[in-house]
Amino acid sequence: HSKSSTSIATWNVRTLKTDESLGLLVREIGRYNCDIVGISETHRLETEEFSVQDYRFLGQGRTDGIHRSGVGFLLSKRAQAALVEFRPVNDRLIGITLRTAVGTATILQVYAPTSADTEAELDLFYCNLQAQLSRAKPNDVVMVMGDFNAKVGSDTSRDKDAVGPFGLGAANERGEQLKCFCSANGMVIANTWFRQKKVSRLWTLES
Repeated sequence: HSKSSTSIATWNVRTLKTDESLGLLVREIGRYNCDIVGISETHRLETEEFSVQDYRFLGQGRTDGIHRSGVGFLLSKRAQAALVEFRPVNDRLIGITLRTAVGTATILQVYAPTSADTEAELDLFYCNLQAQLSRAKPNDVVMVMGDFNAKVGSDTSRDKDAVGPFGLGAANERGEQLKCFCSANGMVIANTWFRQKKVSRLWTLES
């Protein structure tokens, strides 16, 4: 990317429980020159905010001592200078607000409940996510990224404003909920709007 643009990425790392693994991640994202990286499944605990080399780690994990779930951000020096607010919600949702050249941006990082979790847990997740979206200013740039544990498929007949022409396969129940959420909030599922050269780049996990 150019010097005037900002590179934003998200990554399910499966674990960052040790400081050594966090250092390895910082080294990798440095190779890609990323400014903002949202992280899922950190497996870290409590609310954290500290420096790792040139990056700043902001995270929220479980508070019961169990090393599961967890979300975070790694911010470059440039992104740190633009940071207005860090909002840790719970081990599945955090947000940041940043200054931009045209106002402010709200970025939310998520790790949604899996199919093994209850419907009540999923409903609470979306309730919390909607509450955080409602805090954004009307003119904010708003991004929600992370691991939704959902398959949105390629069928655009019902949610054509949310799902682009480059989805893959059939949606599952969690995918249908994600599409409804995006449609209700005027959002698009961005990676369904771009053609990938390799089919393997359309999915991140094979069961």
